[in-house]
Amino acid sequence: MMGPSRCTGRLLVLLFCGVCGPLAGCQLTPSPSLVSCPLPVAEQAAKVLQVTPLGTPREEAMKRLNEAGIHGNFGENQSIFYCDWWERDKSERWHLNVVLLFDENGRLYNTRPSPSDTDKTPGVQHVSSESRDPFE
Repeated sequence: MMGPSRCTGRLLVLLFCGVCGPLAGCQLTPSPSLVSCPLPVAEQAAKVLQVTPLGTPREEAMKRLNEAGIHGNFGENQSIFYCDWWERDKSERWHLNVVLLFDENGRLYNTRPSPSDTDKTPGVQHVSSESRDPFE
C-alpha cells in the first residue's frame, strides 16, 4: 500500500508534465505521421509556388510558408531554403522534396528538387524566372 506522500508525489509529477510539458516543448500526444508526398516533385513545387510565388521577398515567403504549414531550413547563406515537410492536418505531414532559391536581393527566383530526392523521373521541369541561375 502506498502512503499519502508517495501518491501526492506521483500526482504532482503528472500534473507538472501536463501543465509544464507543453510550455517546455514536450508533447504528450503522438505527433502527426510523416508520409511521402503523394504528388510528383513538379506538382510539389507548383503547390509551394501557389503559397509563395516567384519574386516574393524572403521574409514574406517565410511568413507565407509558415502560415501554410510548410516547414524547412535554410542553407548557410540563406539563399537556399529546403522545404522538408508540409503539415496537412492534425494527423498527417507530407515529406517534401522542394528547394527554394533566393537571389542576391532576397527574392525567390527558382525551385528545384531537393538533393535528397529519389524521384529522378525524366522530363521533370523546374519553374524559373528571368533571373540568371548562379548555380549553373
